[in-house]
Amino acid sequence: AGYRIAHNDSILDEDRVSRVDGVATILIGMQFVIYYISIDSGPIASSEGFDNTPMLVSGIIALLLPTLVMNDSLSGFTAVQRSVFLVGLGGSILLLGPLVSYGINNPDDITLWPLAVVIGAPAVLVYQMHQTGLPAARELAEHGFVAGILPPGMTEEQYDELVSSDKDLIQSLRNKAVMASPVVSLAVAGQLLDGLATGIGIEAFGYTEKHLFSADIIEFFGSAYGFTVVKLALGMLIWYFFAISNFEHRQQHLRILVAVAMMVVGMAPGLRDVGRLALGV
Repeated sequence: AGYRIAHNDSILDEDRVSRVDGVATILIGMQFVIYYISIDSGPIASSEGFDNTPMLVSGIIALLLPTLVMNDSLSGFTAVQRSVFLVGLGGSILLLGPLVSYGINNPDDITLWPLAVVIGAPAVLVYQMHQTGLPAARELAEHGFVAGILPPGMTEEQYDELVSSDKDLIQSLRNKAVMASPVVSLAVAGQLLDGLATGIGIEAFGYTEKHLFSADIIEFFGSAYGFTVVKLALGMLIWYFFAISNFEHRQQHLRILVAVAMMVVGMAPGLRDVGRLALGV
């Protein structure tokens, strides 16, 4: 939707933001209907005495999100980025409501310490990576470069054959500079998050691993925390991939897509698992 609005010449530039916000509101509303009808028809939410106030509050906030977010805070976003951000954040707020409602109605089942460990440790890792890579990224930015993205019009073959002081500067800083990229640090942290959630779930809560390959890794190490170490090593490989890879300027969005895919592979199952641990389900 954001792409169509951005490339529709019949829409004035000053109207594009309002069009994107309108479409985002509709898509958030569709999520609201689908999620909440499904949740409300379940045995827990439909039980007598279940307080669904947090669900209603989060639903209202999510629907009003495009209006609540000031234009200045997203001024650097393209139409595509704005639409993806609003719809994704709105959906996250919508899903937060049922989780809070369940916690309020079943306080005895809630265990919060796994959240602190499984989310806290990756958060610290993201912060440390960002702080480590920020000076290098800023130095490259001062010269008009981004680590891993070639200048406009340059191919990777041309870059490999290039001999210049600019290339020497990029090569000397790129390993640290990529750490400052959120998509890279989040992709790395996502692997740690998944590994911690699996390790704690099995060792501390008695869960079992259902994926055969992961179960073989755990059996090989004799502990689920061995799987955590493997996932952390995988995160380091993801960092190394982005540290040595070059994407042409016209393919820079492909770089983001690859990073998001890697992030989702680790972060999605990890958040699911830690959610189950916290809610006791």
